[in-house]
Amino acid sequence: MIRRGARCVVGCLFRGFCRPELEYSLATAPFKEKRGEIETLINDFAQRGFEEFDEGKAEDMIKFFRDFYKVVDEPKEFENKITKSCRDLETGRAP
Repeated sequence: MIRRGARCVVGCLFRGFCRPELEYSLATAPFKEKRGEIETLINDFAQRGFEEFDEGKAEDMIKFFRDFYKVVDEPKEFENKITKSCRDLETGRAP
């Protein structure tokens, strides 16, 4: 089932619980630190042409990766997609 905010079955939609202490820089630092390694891994898989990893799948993965890093790189995107999309700890409901 496609949920609100997700464009397709591989779209990201944060459904975690709200964490008031969650700070943008702390939450995104590990992803920023590993970005180069992740890009290299994806590109290596795409170049090697693994049977299960055709060009179309590589393109989908790269798009997913870029969309994810738009959220990681932009504080406003992080706020809109993560901070404002979390579920209340008591009710379990999204705002």
